[in-house]
Amino acid sequence: GHVLTIKAPTKYAVLTGKLSALQKLLDEGITEIVFVTKEATSTFSLAELLAKGTGEETFTLTHDGDKVVFLLGDTDISSLLK
Repeated sequence: GHVLTIKAPTKYAVLTGKLSALQKLLDEGITEIVFVTKEATSTFSLAELLAKGTGEETFTLTHDGDKVVFLLGDTDISSLLK
């Protein structure tokens, strides 16, 4: 599979979207997303995240310095981070 790396040259950044958008990326061959900010790096599998919910649910990955929060709706899914 392919890895999509998203970089933000800041300490604080949020990556968010609907699971349906991730399904489209997976269909195009992207299997993993890496989110990089100045003080944190998070990696997750699209298939593992998609298995947790339905298409219209929203995920939010927040980097605040070295603090990382990964939510699906209001549910903590940080255990999916590699």
